[in-house]
Amino acid sequence: MTPSAPATAHLNIGQAARRADLSTKMVRHYESLGLLPAIARTDAGYRQYSDTEVHTLRFIKRARSLGFSMPEISELLALWQDKRRPSASVKRIAAMHVADLDQRIAELSTMKRSLQRLIDCCHGDHRPDCPILDELGLDDIRSEVLPQDKARIVAELKADGATVAMVGDGINDAPALAAADVGIAMSTGTDVAMHAAGITLMRGDPALVADAIDISRKTYAKIRQNLFWAFVYNAIGVPLAAFGLLNPVVAGAAMALSSVSVVSNALLLRRWKGRAP
Repeated sequence: MTPSAPATAHLNIGQAARRADLSTKMVRHYESLGLLPAIARTDAGYRQYSDTEVHTLRFIKRARSLGFSMPEISELLALWQDKRRPSASVKRIAAMHVADLDQRIAELSTMKRSLQRLIDCCHGDHRPDCPILDELGLDDIRSEVLPQDKARIVAELKADGATVAMVGDGINDAPALAAADVGIAMSTGTDVAMHAAGITLMRGDPALVADAIDISRKTYAKIRQNLFWAFVYNAIGVPLAAFGLLNPVVAGAAMALSSVSVVSNALLLRRWKGRAP
């Protein structure tokens, strides 16, 4: 429908805004952008809006709800008011807008996947470590690094005293994987990368890196716990046996109990659940 009826109503800005389902602030904003023609005023200086301007405001509101930008709406308004307009011009603007929406949807999808990965890796409990904050706090990001520079950067970081983990899946990543303190390869990558790395993830999912680090820390903690209890058993049992204060049968049972406790403690790792989907 195009505006063709003559202007009849004389509405103040509040009435026009209500009919167009807009705020008076937005009406003034659209007018300041030149989307509305010069508005007639009374002798006292008050604006007077007609049905045509209300119809134009509704057009603008509908275009905004579809995500068109102000310059695009200005073009669409000119075409809407031109009865000789070629529909190809309207279609071109709409098609360009759809292409822009597709790009923004792809960017939002990437953003969502990245954030969801961080959420999955965050324990969400009393522990202070949080990959979400770690990601936001990154101050050294290097992209589009050439293959020959990857190993050099790893060496520089290690020279500065950093503990470096390198994740890669290609042949060009192999030198950096070998140079890093911890090399992590993907099972979907090349054999060279897997041979150079110390850890191979069973799926080509970067989210598994956090799980690999987490289970490694828990395994190391279990090793320390088991060494501690083994030391305690021997620190108590050996002196008692040396002074003849420990019956050999009791000593044998204590040694068996030591082995059972160590194995049982290690088996608690089976309760660990990864965060990656």
